[in-house]
Amino acid sequence: KRKLVITELFESEKEYVNHLAVALECFVQPMRRQEGCTVDKAWVPQIFRNIELIHSVNSTLYVKLAQCLMGKTNENGLEIDGIGELFLEMVRQLRCYQQYADGQKDAMERLAELRRHHKSFNSFIESREAEKKVTLVGMLEAPLQRCRQYTVQLRKLRKFTPEDHTDYVPLEKTLPPLLTLNTHLNELKSAQIELGKLEQISRRLHGYSGEFAQENRVLLREASLDKRNPKGKMQKRQFFLCNDILMWAEKKIGRDQYQYRGQLPLNAALVSTIPDQGTKFGLQIVRMDVKKNYAIFYDTEAERNRWLKELEGLINGFLQVQQAERDLKLTQSEPVPLLVAQSVANLSTPASSSIAPSPTLSRALSNLTAGSTSPQSRRSKRSSRLLVRSNSKRNSTSSLSTASPRVTRSGSDLPPFVSEQIRLRTAAEEQLQLHRRILVAEDDVTELVQSTALCRARYQALAKSISQLEPTPQVSI
Repeated sequence: KRKLVITELFESEKEYVNHLAVALECFVQPMRRQEGCTVDKAWVPQIFRNIELIHSVNSTLYVKLAQCLMGKTNENGLEIDGIGELFLEMVRQLRCYQQYADGQKDAMERLAELRRHHKSFNSFIESREAEKKVTLVGMLEAPLQRCRQYTVQLRKLRKFTPEDHTDYVPLEKTLPPLLTLNTHLNELKSAQIELGKLEQISRRLHGYSGEFAQENRVLLREASLDKRNPKGKMQKRQFFLCNDILMWAEKKIGRDQYQYRGQLPLNAALVSTIPDQGTKFGLQIVRMDVKKNYAIFYDTEAERNRWLKELEGLINGFLQVQQAERDLKLTQSEPVPLLVAQSVANLSTPASSSIAPSPTLSRALSNLTAGSTSPQSRRSKRSSRLLVRSNSKRNSTSSLSTASPRVTRSGSDLPPFVSEQIRLRTAAEEQLQLHRRILVAEDDVTELVQSTALCRARYQALAKSISQLEPTPQVSI
């Protein structure tokens, strides 16, 4: 079985290298020399990226594979070795595949654009494809498909390789980077699929001024639902739930087209259920930045709950990001000396020593320890507490405005759950900020205590040096 896997690996590598050679011979090189079509040479790297480098890497790999197999035809394939080292060396050059994959989407879009707008270029591509019975798009996708094949084939090879074989350890080291690259390729492919869905909706959407199809946007749900307008009338709307917005549009009669009607950003929204109204099950979404309510109704409770779970997850995600940003700003702000006066008052007196301190040093230490009880120190403590209280209040207010705009808590236009969530959020933010400032103050106190201990040690060393000095002799007149 090991020999069969090695043979399959070798034959597939041979076919892949020939495939790349056809792409270079039929498309890349003629375009560079402008043979058969008048094209701009700058189009070649835009479409084919670094396919020439990939061909060079795999041609070398193919030659070395052939050398490993040369003269070794035993039935179980255990005599064949060195394959693990070859692929381990090749894996170190996987960056060229990653670069190719990252530019694949732009290359496909550029190819489609050129074929639409340049008839001579399109005719050149069609003639070459008919001559070789291949498609250029298939050739451009071949390197990505080959990466996935490597993972499958090398896994099989490791399975049929004994642990004491010289190829086993290199194969073990080869697979993790390949799996990482495949994960990256799958993510890119998923992103392209999601972007394609958004582009299809965007082509059917009229009246939308922004860019609906964005790279970081993902379409999560789509459904035809009932929306209640401000006058209480039910309207049938097509809803599109993405990871950052909820958009709705009106479907045109007899046509697969939509007229844009509105949207709301999920980073400034709150959601809750509405008491059941007959056969309808509703959700209420509050847009905090403009103080508007939206009521959406579903035919079944299960469908309503699925949308509720999705919306709550997205909104909570935005709240966590906003909280993390506020925490980062708080940690980067200047520390406030909250407990400095208390720390000075709690400092212990110098350790007992046989050397009596000088009166000047004694007065300095007593002033340091007694300063916290003086009127000036008490004023400083009170000023520090007021400063902390003022900053905490100002930061909590700004944090609330960062998370969501200010709303009227007692207003009749907002449901009670909004006011309750705002109150809980504000209290949690104030408590968190107080905890952060206490931690900062504790760090300041620790630093002050350490500095005081260092001063004591220096004082004791100085006092000991003074005691060792000989007294000055008295001179009688």
